[in-house]
Parts: sequence; C-alpha cells; structure tokens
Amino acid sequence: MASRREHLNRMAKRFILEACARVVAQKGAAATIEDIAREADYSTGALYNYFKNKEEMLAELFNYVAEEFQEQVLRPMPEHYTFDQAMGFFQEEANRFASARTPLLRTLMLDYPVVHGRVMAKECHRELDSTLMGSFQRYLSELLGRGVREGILRPDLDTRLAALTLLGVYHTVFHHYLLGGQTLDRDLGAGITDIIMHGIRKR
Repeated sequence: MASRREHLNRMAKRFILEACARVVAQKGAAATIEDIAREADYSTGALYNYFKNKEEMLAELFNYVAEEFQEQVLRPMPEHYTFDQAMGFFQEEANRFASARTPLLRTLMLDYPVVHGRVMAKECHRELDSTLMGSFQRYLSELLGRGVREGILRPDLDTRLAALTLLGVYHTVFHHYLLGGQTLDRDLGAGITDIIMHGIRKR
C-alpha cells in the first residue's frame, strides 16, 4: 500500500504535468522550465525535486497523455451496446479527446522530436507505440469482433489486421492534420471509419 508521502508525490507530479501540458499547448517548443514553474506556482528549483530536467518532464508528459487517452477513450463500454452504438461511443470519445488536446498533441508529436533530436523522439515514440498503440489495436480488434458476431461485418474478417489498418489510417490522417496546423474536429474520425467500412464507390 502506498504511503501518504508517495501519494502526495504522485499528486504533485500530476499537478505539475497538467501545468506543463497547458504551457506546452500554448507555447510549443519555446516553453521553458521557468514557464512551467510559473504556471504550476512552483519555484524552478522545486520542480527538480520531481523531475531531473525538462526532457524527463516531457517524457512523463507523453506517458501521462497516453494514459489519459486509454482511460478516456479505451474504457470498457456497456455490454448491451450494439456494434454501431459501440463504434459511435468510441468515435465520440476519441474525437472529444483529440479536439481538447490538439495543441498539446501537435507539440509532443511534431515539435519536440525535432527540437530535442533523435534520442528524445525515439524514447517518446517507443513509449507511445508500446502503450497507446498496442492498447488501441487490441481495443479496435475486440470492437470489430463484436461486429463479426452480430453479422454486420464479414465472417472471415481478420479483426487484428483490420484493427491495424484502421489504426494506421487514423494515425496517418491525424498526423497530417497536426502537421498542417489544423484542429482535429469531431467528424474526422467518423469520416475515416465510414470510408473504410463502406468504401468510396457509389452505393
């Protein structure tokens, strides 16, 4: 069982990371440790009690955002949901998260890997791939399996491969939008899913 000191330490780090998220979302790669300290109402020196340097803070922020995505978007949904309801639920939660975190995601995924070099990019993206993307693929695979069981999707569908395909398209299009400085609007995910599910031929 965690001690009171450990609990308070986790709460303080969470508070600092939220302050870091706000500053990074606003200032991008220009954000400094002093900016983050001011936003968190800490002295600059006090931040070093929780993080060795700015790079460690950013790496933990990357993990923090990935965990937030898992908790908000990849959470269990009611068993009585049909496949269509479950897909709607997933898309709504994913769009809400992406819209709220667009400036932060743009900085973490595009700006910081360039500013801090290949090592920073490799560490951050490896963590993202091993946690967020793996969980995302398993979640989508289970969701597509529900569609197969309900007879909505073809019975011979390889749900793992289909989930990987969906994930790849989501990631590529979202990355394109971030690179172009655009906001990830609520209809984007639904549009991608519709194209993949129904194709582009006239119905």
